Amino acid sequence: MDQIVSTIQLLTQLVTSGGTPIVDMLCRLVVSEFNAWPKLLSRYGRMRETEISQAAAKTRRLPDTPGARPYAIEFLIAIIEKASSANKENILTNRVFMRPIIKFLPLDSNTTVCNFVRCLHAHVLLDKKVPRKVKSAVFNMENILFKITSVHGQQKGSPEDQATRDDLISQFLLEACTTYGNGVCYQDRGWYPPPLQSDQELGFQFYNGSLLRFITQLRPLDIGFHRDILMAILRKCADLRSPYLESLSNPAQPGLSFAFISQAALLQEIIALPLPAPFAIDPDLPDTPPPIEVVVENLMPALIDESYLTPIRGHESRLVRYALSQLVHAVLSKLKELQEATRTGGEIWAGFLGEISAKLYGRLPEPSALLKAYSQTSDSPLLSLSCLKILLLYSEVFSGIQKLESKALGAALQSEWTIVTTADLLQRVLLLKLTEQNDEITWWTRLSTNCVYAGC
Repeated sequence: MDQIVSTIQLLTQLVTSGGTPIVDMLCRLVVSEFNAWPKLLSRYGRMRETEISQAAAKTRRLPDTPGARPYAIEFLIAIIEKASSANKENILTNRVFMRPIIKFLPLDSNTTVCNFVRCLHAHVLLDKKVPRKVKSAVFNMENILFKITSVHGQQKGSPEDQATRDDLISQFLLEACTTYGNGVCYQDRGWYPPPLQSDQELGFQFYNGSLLRFITQLRPLDIGFHRDILMAILRKCADLRSPYLESLSNPAQPGLSFAFISQAALLQEIIALPLPAPFAIDPDLPDTPPPIEVVVENLMPALIDESYLTPIRGHESRLVRYALSQLVHAVLSKLKELQEATRTGGEIWAGFLGEISAKLYGRLPEPSALLKAYSQTSDSPLLSLSCLKILLLYSEVFSGIQKLESKALGAALQSEWTIVTTADLLQRVLLLKLTEQNDEITWWTRLSTNCVYAGC
């Protein structure tokens, strides 16, 4: 093994110090005509590929001497950096060489990982001479994006090395997944279906199929870095929000559990993402609205239905009721934002918004359910304020569908007006706003009220 390692180091030095003709000659003689490299890349010390896989699955300790693998990787990195464009593309698209590098990357040292990621960043992602098809082939090979993501946060090496590695991976993934035209991230059309392009992946009804496969492998509920990457991609690629939400199978049912609270917060964060173009950028709306099904799925994913939201008025846990109320608030806020963005669209857009509002209203809790939830929030100021904000949004976005129950609201307004905290004051202000929006409410029949503000 020592002789093998010394030979590889010599070849690497020849590539590093030689010109393009020498590099291309070595590439043809060593890489193209010598089949030992795949074996060297698939070997870690005395362990071969199958043994490495078993050790990774059982999280066993690998040999202290990694063998020739890191040196073989360094040699191929040197080839990629120095070879001509043709040979560079041949190596990058050759699965025989790239597959073992990617497959066992999470087991490599921080130095090997950093060198490989730097090579991908500088000599593939940012290299304008590499065709987009080649980049797309590389970044769709062996789940490479997820493999690199899985290295982030590993407790391996010194804290300084870990910080350097994690910063490098974070920068690479953000540039690879959120920059248009680099072979991974394609310019989309938001909620509109894309026309097929010659360089677009086939078999998908949206542009960024490779990114969808990547984000569906992430664990945003368990790992903070995965969540950050997911939200950055969904913010940039609005066409992926709906299919990603559809991919969430077996959602956590409302209950006092980490899975539900975390998932509800994630759904709320996705729904609250900015509206895509042309709603947020171009003041001139297209003649034709996007498909209603796509818009509804973005505003209110299918897994959030009336039965899912039913515990908002009767669950024993205030935290569960609050999480559900925040979901409803996010849906209504986004619908209001869409209504404001399409206000000047004419009759076609008005009909489009009417259908969306009707669909959402049929899946959201009745206003009476929110009023009941509010009546049960005397010991929870946050939940009380959340319910009142939702009722305000109901009266704004569904003004043409149903009025709020004036009798129930009037009873709520005639409650004791003792204002002690800032939350009490804000609650009364929201109640007065509801009164202003609903002229049928009568609340002044009470003979006397006790309005005391402790701060006066």
